Amino acid sequence: MRKSILAFLVLIVAAFLVLPVSAAIGSDTAIIYVTSSPSGATATDSATGSTITTPGSFTVYTTGTPENHYITVSKNGYYDYYYDAGTPAKDDYITVNAILTPIQTDGYLAVSSNPSGANIYVDGVYKGTTAATITVSAGSHTIRLEKSGYDSWSGSANVITGQTTSISGSMTPTVTYGYLYVTSSPSAADVYVNGVYKGDTSFTIGLTPGTYSVVVKKAGYNSYSTTTTVSAGTTTTISANLKTSADAYIQVASYPAGAAVYIDGTYVGNTQYSTAANPNYMHAGPFTAGTAHTLSLKLDGYNTYSTSFVLSSGETRTITVTMTPVTPVVTTAYLQINSNPAAASVYVDNVFRGYTPLYLSDITSGTHTVLLQHQGYDDWSESIYFTTGQTVERTVVLSPTVVPTPTTSPVPFIGILAGLGACGMVLAARRR
Repeated sequence: MRKSILAFLVLIVAAFLVLPVSAAIGSDTAIIYVTSSPSGATATDSATGSTITTPGSFTVYTTGTPENHYITVSKNGYYDYYYDAGTPAKDDYITVNAILTPIQTDGYLAVSSNPSGANIYVDGVYKGTTAATITVSAGSHTIRLEKSGYDSWSGSANVITGQTTSISGSMTPTVTYGYLYVTSSPSAADVYVNGVYKGDTSFTIGLTPGTYSVVVKKAGYNSYSTTTTVSAGTTTTISANLKTSADAYIQVASYPAGAAVYIDGTYVGNTQYSTAANPNYMHAGPFTAGTAHTLSLKLDGYNTYSTSFVLSSGETRTITVTMTPVTPVVTTAYLQINSNPAAASVYVDNVFRGYTPLYLSDITSGTHTVLLQHQGYDDWSESIYFTTGQTVERTVVLSPTVVPTPTTSPVPFIGILAGLGACGMVLAARRR
């Protein structure tokens, strides 16, 4: 028994003596240092199956059977990084720098609109204005476009990883008004909306939504009134069936006759010849009772006559007009000039105008020079200021021209010629 126990102890001691030899063999090592970007990745040594977190080191043994060390660096959201460290030798220091590539999980939305400049909302989040390309995660997304003055646009798109999906929204202008269509029987009636004239039937007008008063009027008919509501994007129709009310008339005469007659600015004819004992009236109408009208009569050489009238239902009113002549407008002055003796030549501003006595009616206002000339008399002149419509009268006594009396009697020229002739005859006789 003791021998058995002793033999067991010897085996144990022998085993411990072998361990230091194995430790001595494993002391030949190399280092594999691993970093990553980003850090915090898991690095795995394929030879030993051991792992570290980057940055960190693997200690590998170089004794024994040579092994190839293949390093894998992994991180969630990134593609794995692989590095072949080979078979390290004793005391090798191998550095592994792993630049990790993110795993592509996004795609792109290219968003446009007509018109452009619309606000983009992807899944309810503002992403800018059109046109724009937006990075989004792969999958289905909702898109909404908004622009002032236009209805919002909505759509959806499925985005594939790494690809661009295009989407375009055609926006519709926001309807902020409605339409009012007014027709009448008879047509061509005046339409007033909230008291303002808008045109003649039939016609359509755009209005902002709301309630409006509408009145349709036509001469000779009762007015049609109603209240209506206009809604955005719709057309409201009003049909006015007008009832006649024109049962009033006028009859017109003028002295003198032949005057042109205008009612409310429209020519309707001329007055006819008539006398007080036998009037011949021009008739006009019918007119709507209670409506104001203007009457004008025009005749060459006479002042225009104007008046207004409002007739009662069933009334026929007689209007007799005595036209007043137009007063001539005076634009010149007058000159009445006489002279003693008469028949003197008259010049105004050096222009001959005739012989006295003379009446001139075309003298313009202002200062003019009047000159009288007569054979045997001194000239007479005067600067006269004329006023429009004024008659200037002048009676001029002309002064005879004075001839100077000679102081000696000169030898008549004919006598001198006669003497010279006689001398010539004597000389001629002597020569013979």
